[in-house]
Amino acid sequence: MDQNFGVRLSGGPSRCEGWVEVYYKKDWARVMMESWSSRDATVVCRQLGCGTRTQMPNSSQYKKSSKTVCLKGFLCSGNEKHMGSCCQSKESICAESANAAVQCVDHLGLRLTNGTSVCDGRLEIFYNGSWGTVCDDSWDLPDANDLSLEHRQLQCEAAVKAITPVSYGPGSGHIWLDDVHCQGNESSLSICTHRGWGQHDCRHKEDVGVNCTEFKMLRLTDGCSGQLQVFYNNSWGSVCANNMDKATADKICKELGCGSLKSDVKEELSKLDPDPKWLDNVRCRGHEASVWQCPSSPWGKNTCTRTEVAEFSCSGKRTNKNIFFNTVFGIQILLIL
Repeated sequence: MDQNFGVRLSGGPSRCEGWVEVYYKKDWARVMMESWSSRDATVVCRQLGCGTRTQMPNSSQYKKSSKTVCLKGFLCSGNEKHMGSCCQSKESICAESANAAVQCVDHLGLRLTNGTSVCDGRLEIFYNGSWGTVCDDSWDLPDANDLSLEHRQLQCEAAVKAITPVSYGPGSGHIWLDDVHCQGNESSLSICTHRGWGQHDCRHKEDVGVNCTEFKMLRLTDGCSGQLQVFYNNSWGSVCANNMDKATADKICKELGCGSLKSDVKEELSKLDPDPKWLDNVRCRGHEASVWQCPSSPWGKNTCTRTEVAEFSCSGKRTNKNIFFNTVFGIQILLIL
């Protein structure tokens, strides 16, 4: 097995917690609980850069995996750097409720909950194996801005508001941080000064909230050709072909730095799994400054199926350019990178 054998944790609140899935035969496969051990879990956390201390929670608490191929029998010693260095695995029948799950407890995770989007809500921190909240004492915008620097795991841009007292309801469990002071340029919230982990004089009605700006990204799967996908609400999803004409596809080609439209827009089977359909009925009228200003159905509202994803080719060569889109205080900002 290759030493760079791919692994991920799926269905959990962060990349360091969830179902265990490994890249196998050009797709992701579930790992079965049979023969799975804490030594295997330690290797998963190490490979993901999430520390080495682990818990193995009940996998039923995570969003159910749709993968139909399952593996078992890794039998790691616990000292390996990659899952690919463990014993050979083998395919197994996918039992309904016997899937391996891992929680990497050394990882400092961040999430925003109970808001209107993934970039809006009550701030919660994963520390020492459990989620907890942050007290609003001394909390301000520089503190909130340091959240998006935590390896961009929130998939959000700069904070617009540091909301105190909380507008998203009280949390539960630990209150991990109090009297947080940040300059606004720290590489991680954990570097900011505070009372100490778990030290506070607060109640959960003082839990802090944050409202950040979201970013969106547009791409063709093969650079300047392929299926049209958009990053929104913390995940990649498809763009449906309904009502998309040549002028609209040509505008997308140009904004991606891929020249002009080379082929007609086709309907194809989506390559994504899971596959949220984020956009439908996209049709530019010709005068828009960017493709993001073109009319479409509301985000996530569509009538298309998995076989109706937009696919086309542009005349340009393969490029790494993506269109990033932000809304800051109601102003649309377009970055082509």
